[in-house]
Amino acid sequence: MGSSNSDGQFVQLHDIIMGSGNVADFLTELSSVAASAVSEDAGVFVECGVTLQRRKRSATIAGSSERAVVLDKLEQVLGEGPCIAALEAMKPVILSNVETDTRWPKYQKLLAENGCRSVLGVPLALDGHQSAALNFSLRNRTSLLTKSFAGLRGLLTSRAAH
Repeated sequence: MGSSNSDGQFVQLHDIIMGSGNVADFLTELSSVAASAVSEDAGVFVECGVTLQRRKRSATIAGSSERAVVLDKLEQVLGEGPCIAALEAMKPVILSNVETDTRWPKYQKLLAENGCRSVLGVPLALDGHQSAALNFSLRNRTSLLTKSFAGLRGLLTSRAAH
């Protein structure tokens, strides 16, 4: 991510945080900004769903697109996948290839049927009783998504100090 572009993305993120009246609105806008930033950096279309977890119960509440919401809900219904694993570990979890990874076979089959090849779950700690995860989905290889995630993480951590 270039510095002038990163500055613009940070301003967008700041405006979302300051202008959101509730968590659902904030996460809906965050999913769009995150998907846009990662898509731009990777040079491919990336979608982002958001799962909110409160008191160990999770649900899909937002997404950058209807498809992103559907893909995230599939994971919630099955109770398995990188987003749920990211929430449990509070660390990013990558499903790099739905055809070769063996961790979540039912979920991966549904992803493949929906044209998704890789997913990245990124947890967000919100407060003591709730957390969220961004669930990035990509139709191509994960190496592009991993590179973009590194840039997004850099944007968020470098700006958190300001």
